[in-house]
Amino acid sequence: MKALSRGLSVVALLFFVNGCGSSNSDNDTIYVQEVNGPAGDYSGATEFVPGMFSERQTIYTYDEKDARWYGVVFDPNGEMTYESTSDIAVGSTYTIADGRMYVTDMDKNPIIELDIAKATTFEVTGEDNDGRIWQDTWYLELKFKPEMLEGKCYLSEYNDRGEIVHETVCLSRTTLDTYTEEGTLKHSYPYSLENSILAVNGDDGDFTLHLMSITGADILNVWYVSEPENYANNASWTPID
Repeated sequence: MKALSRGLSVVALLFFVNGCGSSNSDNDTIYVQEVNGPAGDYSGATEFVPGMFSERQTIYTYDEKDARWYGVVFDPNGEMTYESTSDIAVGSTYTIADGRMYVTDMDKNPIIELDIAKATTFEVTGEDNDGRIWQDTWYLELKFKPEMLEGKCYLSEYNDRGEIVHETVCLSRTTLDTYTEEGTLKHSYPYSLENSILAVNGDDGDFTLHLMSITGADILNVWYVSEPENYANNASWTPID
């Protein structure tokens, strides 16, 4: 876990402008019950409305071209912050009018239309100021449930500075323990479940774990944010029977 907050370059890049591709995630699993924020109330909608972001709504999107995730937080006051697995968090602004979202950042002004709002995803189509059209899937942040945690173990896979790392993550009622592939204990971190987010006390500072998406095999896609550095990374957690 400690390595997840290291080795990330600083590049300002907005996920909308890239036209990120969608991943092949299937959210119809036993774990998916609620999303964080009010967006789940708008399932079936085909237009953006201001009420969708009356609370801070986090979405995640995967850029297939660069093979990395982006996390974006929409604040109800029209501000948004975003970060990727190689970027620090940066800010932008958005407005909603006539069913569309207008994003302004780095002299580019994407116009984004909502194709369909599902229980845990938004399908969107965007148009940049140069007329380029792109489509994307936005994954709405999910809530960690107690039944996913206590007594559960997962095989974790993540990218650490270009190297794929495998380790085992096991959770007791109060600690998150990581083990090497050989079964040696690496770290034992105290954690708490706060607003459906895991708040973890690490050796070199606190970090949080957010539930991004769940595949059909109940694989948890987890977003890590290191609080002191504000760096992010993600890992896939595969359940161990």
